[in-house]
Formats: sequence, structure tokens, C-alpha cells
Amino acid sequence: MSWVDAERYCAENYQARLVSVETAAEYEVIRAQMNADQQGQEWWSGGNDLFRRNDLIWAGTGRAVNSTASGILLTGADGNGRCVQLRPQQRDMNAVSCELQLNFICETGF
Repeated sequence: MSWVDAERYCAENYQARLVSVETAAEYEVIRAQMNADQQGQEWWSGGNDLFRRNDLIWAGTGRAVNSTASGILLTGADGNGRCVQLRPQQRDMNAVSCELQLNFICETGF
């Protein structure tokens, strides 16, 4: 699904948002689950700059996507990437086109 469709799916089916990953510990828990379920897959997170170009925020919390605080490498944020994918095999996040068709993770209690 595209990022917008995935965000809508989470909201309509689970009263949830795409996952926010704000600490290295949280990323490792999510990464371990992704590795166990789907080796080599890439996943949508809630990170995006759809409201303000080059200002990546987490859709669920409104907080900045801060790779320094989380300890997670973020690539592609200075280009055309508008939505953040999680790449468990590379142990990073990557800003890419929101139109890519990716798996996604919903999060409740944001």
C-alpha cells in the first residue's frame, strides 16, 4: 500500500496510526519482530513531511523524526523522499516516495 493508504487503513480498521519509532530500543523491538516475520521486507512508519517539506514528523505524535535522539540512521531526507520506511536488514530508516507499495505497521495508544 502507499503511505497515505496505509495511514488510512490503520485509522479506519484499528483507530491507530502508522508506527512512530522514537528510541533505539523501540526500533530494536520492532526490527526483531519484522525480521522474524518478513526477512528483507521494508515497512512504512508514520514519518513524513507531507505538511511541511523537509520537516519530517511522526504522524501519530507530531514530534520530529530525530535520528540523533533515536540512534537510528535516517537517509534520503534531503532529497525527494517524503515518507519514512523502516529497513530492518540495514538497521535504518529511509525517506522515499510516498507512492511506494510497502507493508506497514499500525500503532495504537499514540
